[in-house]
Amino acid sequence: MTLLLNRRGDDVKITEKVVKTIIRLFNKEVMTLLLDRRGNDVKITEKVVEVAAGNERSGKEVMTLLLDRRDDDVKITEKVVEAAVGNERSGKEVMTLLLDRRGDDVKITEKVVEAAVWNERSGKEMMTLLLNRRGDDVKKAMTLLLD
Repeated sequence: MTLLLNRRGDDVKITEKVVKTIIRLFNKEVMTLLLDRRGNDVKITEKVVEVAAGNERSGKEVMTLLLDRRDDDVKITEKVVEAAVGNERSGKEVMTLLLDRRGDDVKITEKVVEAAVWNERSGKEMMTLLLNRRGDDVKKAMTLLLD
């Protein structure tokens, strides 16, 4: 990526697809490089944040970077929260980060609870986190889910 940006710089078009691919396949360092070199061209969309929340290898690090560098652009939607709770490897860390940094924006809905339940690897851990941090919201969502 460094080589590409060094040699082709402004010729590289930074689309949402490019940003999502970088977040999905690479780590925080590559995303940092992109933001440093082409920050004005990097649009932080809901889909970009969703991919970051679902990044199983470095989700917490990438999400931290986005919140640190572009907090106003990071929208915490239901799909973002679903991606975080469904993230089997780093979901607990991503959810903890979102609750700590943007707790008021994190809505616990039926879809979120369902995604946590279907998380085969760390669903129990995720549900424990949600119940400990947002128990009343989980109970309401569970009631709606079971009706």
